[in-house]
Formats: sequence, structure tokens, C-alpha cells
Amino acid sequence: MVNNLAMAQQMGYMDVPDGVIVPWESLAGLPMEKTVIIMTGAQGEPTSALSRVANHDHRDITLAEGDTIVFSASPIPGNEGLINKTIDNLLRQGTRVLHAKNATVHVHGHASQEELKLMLRMIKPRFFVPIHGEYRHLVAHAGIAFKMGMPEDHIFVMEDGDILELNDQEAAVVDRIPAGHIFVLGRRLWDPSNSVFKDRQSLGRDGVIVVALALDTITGDLKGTPTVTTHGFEAPEDHEEIMDLACQRLKEVLGQQQWDQDQPENALKQRTSDVLGKFLRDKTGRRPVVLVVISPV
Repeated sequence: MVNNLAMAQQMGYMDVPDGVIVPWESLAGLPMEKTVIIMTGAQGEPTSALSRVANHDHRDITLAEGDTIVFSASPIPGNEGLINKTIDNLLRQGTRVLHAKNATVHVHGHASQEELKLMLRMIKPRFFVPIHGEYRHLVAHAGIAFKMGMPEDHIFVMEDGDILELNDQEAAVVDRIPAGHIFVLGRRLWDPSNSVFKDRQSLGRDGVIVVALALDTITGDLKGTPTVTTHGFEAPEDHEEIMDLACQRLKEVLGQQQWDQDQPENALKQRTSDVLGKFLRDKTGRRPVVLVVISPV
């Protein structure tokens, strides 16, 4: 923000009289009723200055009852929840909050149709590719270009991944490459379709249960009662009772057959997961991730 302001002044877009913009360090000595602080956070960004002020987490700014906060931008679709949370936190501190819904304070950052037409008339492009916005906005922008006389086959409404090949005479969408979100974990890039994300969602939603089994490697019989440890999973008030019943259910079902060396270890693990998962789903309506640890004895 500081760099953008300095650039605007250097290029003549903003003519600010001397003494209006003052160093941050002099803020404490200024009369509050004559001070305006411009800060980031109009979209409710969690790490922005305004969000930190709203959360009592800014090291330099503390609000006082009666302060006025102005949101000069309308919410970008998808940011409404963050913005509403920020406004609520500001109001809890006794401030007055003005925004596009209750005051005429919105400053539009996008060109109007007439301004877009002006750009088309001035530039006279040979080919036209509307960018920025949802797909419906791109289509609307393409429609303006068409009405301004551009040939339809010179207008390209593209999506992420489309490859546009063009030269001085012609242009065409020739191919498409994979495009979308890429997740970074440690030093590795992960595809969103990777099963690890499904597992993490399940862990976050329902928790995990670790089952420990003792298996006699000679007879193939289970020894003792299975033990169950939960992480992030809590049954209702009778949690301990349900866990005890789960252990007994596992002992009853798994003890009906011998698990000798002819049966792979994965079969026992899968059977344990199926039995415990169904039992907990019937009792609690949830099905946590089940991890099985087999200790040979």
C-alpha cells in the first residue's frame, strides 16, 4: 500500500498537499478527530491490518469507542464470511462501521461498460481475450467487443489451461493443459485428487481410532481383549461404555476364527476395521479412521 501510494504520487495520479501524509511514528501525537488511517483488510483477509485490529492483535493500533471504520470496497464473492466476522468484531469494540450495504462508501475498482468500449476504440485490437472475473463476466465482456464490431472468430473466451496460439494473422485455441490448485506439503507438490486429502478430511471430521491386537503366531488365536485408543473421536456421554462394548464386539467376532500364517495380516486388519467401523456408525452415527496394530506373541 505504501509503495502504491508513492507510485501514484510520482506519476501524478494523486496530488497530496504537504503535511497530509505523515510518518507512522507521529500518529500518537495527532488529535484523534483529525486522523485517518488507511489500512489493508477490506476483504477480511485474516492477516491484514484491519483484521488484526478487529481481533485485538495489532501491536500499534487500539480502537476506541466511537471510532468510525469505513469499508470502501464491496465483498468479493466468497469473502462474505470473513468480512462479516471482521465487522462483527469491530462493532463489539463500540465502533461505527460503514460499508456498501449501509452507506454510499463503495469505490469501484472495475471499468464500466462505456470505459471498456473506450478502450476497445482506442486500442483497436486484432484479437480479443477478456480476462479477470467469473466466466459470466468474460462472456459479457466478449459481447461488448462483438457489439463494437470485432469478428466473432477473433474473440476468445478462455478458461484456465486453454492454450491460445497466435501470430500476426491468426489465432486459435490449440490445446489444453491441466490447471488448477496445487498443494505444497514440505518439499513436495501434491495433486488435489491424491487420496491423502480424502484421508485428511476424514481424520479432521471423524478422528482416528487405534486398535491393538495380540496374535498367537502358533495357534492363530487372538490373546486377551483388543485395546482401543481414540484421537479426535469422542462418543456421547457414554463414551467409555461404548469403547468397552467395541472391544468386546471385536473380541467376539475376531475370536470366531483362527488367523494363521495362511491368512495375510491385511485380512485381519481389514476385518477389524469393518467390524469396528460398523459398530461405531450404528452407535454414534460416525465412522472414524481405524488403524490396526498387530503384535505377534
